[in-house]
Amino acid sequence: MHSGEIAHRTRRGVWAGGCDNQGADGSVFTLWLGAVVRRIDRFLTPRRIRDYPRLMLLAMAGVLAGHVLMRSGWLGGLGQIIGHDFIAQYTGSAVFLQDIDRLYDFETHRVVQEDLVAPTPLVGLAPFINPPYVAMAYAPLTRMPLSWAFAAWSCAMLIAAVAAAVLSWRYLTPGEHVSHAVSPGSLIVLTLSCFPFVEGYIVGQNHALTLLLVVLLCVCVSRRRRVMAGCLAGALIYKPHLALGFVIVWACWRDLRALFGFSVVSLLWAGGCLVWQGTQPYLDYVGIGDQLLTLSYFGNPDSIMTTPYGFLTSILPIRNLDSIKAATAVWGVFATAALALIATKHRTGTAAQKMPVLALGVLYPFVASPYAMLHDLVLLLPVFLLLAWRRGGRPALKGWATGSYVATLLLPLVGVVVDVALVSALPMAIAVTQYWSLWRGDRPSGGASTALCADQTQAPLGGSR
Repeated sequence: MHSGEIAHRTRRGVWAGGCDNQGADGSVFTLWLGAVVRRIDRFLTPRRIRDYPRLMLLAMAGVLAGHVLMRSGWLGGLGQIIGHDFIAQYTGSAVFLQDIDRLYDFETHRVVQEDLVAPTPLVGLAPFINPPYVAMAYAPLTRMPLSWAFAAWSCAMLIAAVAAAVLSWRYLTPGEHVSHAVSPGSLIVLTLSCFPFVEGYIVGQNHALTLLLVVLLCVCVSRRRRVMAGCLAGALIYKPHLALGFVIVWACWRDLRALFGFSVVSLLWAGGCLVWQGTQPYLDYVGIGDQLLTLSYFGNPDSIMTTPYGFLTSILPIRNLDSIKAATAVWGVFATAALALIATKHRTGTAAQKMPVLALGVLYPFVASPYAMLHDLVLLLPVFLLLAWRRGGRPALKGWATGSYVATLLLPLVGVVVDVALVSALPMAIAVTQYWSLWRGDRPSGGASTALCADQTQAPLGGSR
């Protein structure tokens, strides 16, 4: 295929979104926005779209290599403990197996982690703050020394990220663009080079596993494998807020099969821990709830927090914490009602109409929950692919996707300087604008994934049969 044809197809491709109605209402803002979108479209030539992420991947790989090669024991070249989030999970699992009563004793975590990284001095503390059944799931890794376990985990996360990118290209990209606008290689490069992935990979997060599960879930929804989609959502409960948006959408769609799959997996997982260790670990977990809500003041850096709660705690002193809790609780109720309303409106739609609603379910934890971090923004990959099933949306998805790729790098860096959670504005802006576009009823893109048969593309996805 010659370069001119590639350029034409890319400009009309999956990221281009639709601007069919730009200026139709005659407003100055709409005309200005249309001009901005067209300038972005002209700037984002196929060569730039191809080369810039590759350069970013090389730069990020260099940073990661320097962090490891310049290490002193477990202290990396960037001045932080290598894989400290993984060490927190490893610690929680070790305490779970040896002394369950101290699972949420942060001082015990400190002692265990100091022993794990010795003779390297422990810089900071990453406590275990997940539900007790998460510690149970990490138990097999504690059979290996920490260094081997972390190496195995890092390899698994890299494989998961690559698999998620390939599956996204194969099943979530609208069909007429599968082999033209994007390629599996380009999605792999975009995924591995984006700053949220790199940030999470350095600290040993499970964000790549989250990305893979969400992609598989969306694929199952698109192929009408409802029970399996629910099971995958149940597997997400190691971070319960990430699954909640899907549950709300399915409840509004009256998709009993998906809810059944979610209930089975979540009950088996959480219930297995309950049978093994009893109710006390769960009571202890509930007991540290108030302590967790203060981590933004004493633990998590403000610059990587991506929720309204994180933004407010980054600009207001701790004496305003009660007001922040109340304000974000009210906002959470409003966001939940908004998601339920838009999901109900599209309950009987076709696949192309309903997949963008699922994107709002992916964005829900960034809008309504207290905590979601920078590394969780790797979920923007399936979000934009799901939104690309529609023609409409202003500004164009191409601009949104490119702007988000850049913003996830620049906003946290600026946030470090000003000590404000600036990146929290990004998922909020995407969610609000796409919600408004869906509410206005913009047209779906006629092309569905190549994995969908024609009758599946036109058939309703919601409801139980």
